Amino acid sequence: MKRDLLLAKTWLGRTFYGFLGRISIRNRLRFTFFILVAFLVSWFVVMVHSSIRSEVSYIALNNSHLVNEMVEHLRNALRSLSGITKFPVIRVNERPTETYEYLSNPGKYHPSMLDWDIKNQCQVLFEQYPLILRLYVFDQDGKGLCFRSGLRYLYTRPMVEFGIPAQSQIDTGWFRETMSARGKEYLWPGTVLPPLEKNDEKLSSDILLLSRSIFNTEQFKNVGAILAVADLNPPLESFYQRRNLKTEKIGIFSDTGQLLAGSLENRINRALRGHIPAGRETGTSILGGKLYTYSAALPPYLCAIETPLTSVLLDSLRRQGIPYVVLLLFLALVLVFTYFIVYGLIHEEYQRELSRIQTELQMLRQQINPHFLYNTLDSIRATADSGNGHNTGEMVSLLAKTLRYGISAPDELVTVGRELECLEDYIRLQQLRYHDRLQFQVHVDKALHNTMIIKLLLQPLVENSLYHGISSLPENGIITVLGTREGETIVFRVIDNGVGIPAEGLDRLRGYIRGENDDFNTIGLRNVNRRIQLYYGSEYGIGLESSPGRGAMITVKLPAEPPAGMAKGKRRV
Repeated sequence: MKRDLLLAKTWLGRTFYGFLGRISIRNRLRFTFFILVAFLVSWFVVMVHSSIRSEVSYIALNNSHLVNEMVEHLRNALRSLSGITKFPVIRVNERPTETYEYLSNPGKYHPSMLDWDIKNQCQVLFEQYPLILRLYVFDQDGKGLCFRSGLRYLYTRPMVEFGIPAQSQIDTGWFRETMSARGKEYLWPGTVLPPLEKNDEKLSSDILLLSRSIFNTEQFKNVGAILAVADLNPPLESFYQRRNLKTEKIGIFSDTGQLLAGSLENRINRALRGHIPAGRETGTSILGGKLYTYSAALPPYLCAIETPLTSVLLDSLRRQGIPYVVLLLFLALVLVFTYFIVYGLIHEEYQRELSRIQTELQMLRQQINPHFLYNTLDSIRATADSGNGHNTGEMVSLLAKTLRYGISAPDELVTVGRELECLEDYIRLQQLRYHDRLQFQVHVDKALHNTMIIKLLLQPLVENSLYHGISSLPENGIITVLGTREGETIVFRVIDNGVGIPAEGLDRLRGYIRGENDDFNTIGLRNVNRRIQLYYGSEYGIGLESSPGRGAMITVKLPAEPPAGMAKGKRRV
């Protein structure tokens, strides 16, 4: 089976490279261009989709907290409304309250008894139920009193002081329904209150009303009605301040579908209740292109927040999509530039660099190690065969730069810093060839960067370690260049973790470097050693240490100060 797989891969490889060989470079670039455009567009769509999904998840989570807060506030408001409206109905210590007595027998007691009793009761009730804003008590003819709790005061006012006749409530719908229910609670939206206190600007529509009749069980008749007002403004204000989008709305619905607070439409209640799974109290639903976060944790009431998905899309694009659009346009411009310009530049630059290299090769036969040219051109060829045109152009440029450095006044002195720049170009060239197989580490004391040394000292040493020590390793090749000053001597070390040199071969190689034999045909180390001794004297030069399997270390020693008169007549750069 492995053999069949290998054959299949070989056949696929031949087919693919055969296909590439039959099409022109322009068509290859065109094909690559469309592939990259499709990739970028797909990437953009995926990123935007992911951003929108994250945004929707965040909004749903945030709205769940807001809905739960609203439900909890509604629960407290209903508890307060139910509790405070019972005080004239439930008898205290099995005795009726004075309010109950007055309403049951209005001709028997003075009206001030009603005001005095309710006011005293409210002083306790408003402290017990802080969500209650108003309390109204009416007799059976619709005449009533308003009791109001403020920050530090509590007072009563007759209904007639609001410009409303005392008998007007008997003809209102909420009063008739309350009286006909014989003690049953009725919940009303805030729109019921304005006819009662239309001149009071301190109450908004973000309120909830509950009414019930005061029923006399002995006389078996209604003797009055009570209406309480609870505040729903805090959770609504919290929603408006903390909502994710200004287009979001909230609504609280009763069991009959009536909107008690908020701004949602009544049809939303019916649609949502039809989509809530049995046994689930909270969740999210998408209806008509809108996201609804709901809570039915307080039956039979339903609280929901509406989020238009179009607003989520626009907001996500505004906050997160713009950078993606800018990046997409930038990359598209780069691709267009590559398609229309780079094709011609690659061919033109390749021909120009190749012509220059061929000319310079004739001039550098005696100055540059021919192995360097052979190996570098071989690396460029291998990179070109792989179809990596960008790397090929860069490698050619680096080779030309290194050659120009070598032929420009080859006997002049340069600074250590300038020599390191040339070495960096060479390292970059080899990294384009070997990629992750090879690592370079250069650590040269910065105090040496302005010191003058002979040109092309370090690059041949690194090249020797690369091709004779590292190239045989399948991976994890490391070449380290160190440079320090030790007293009056500058010491450079080039260390590799290559295959190493056997002991018998090491002695012969040392002799070859010193010119004592001709057992080797590599001239890099030998030429560098001869140049060092020519410039600095025979006490300086190259040392070599190695052992099989443990790599090698080349040591170069130079004087910290050039000999007097050595640089006379030479141009320094």
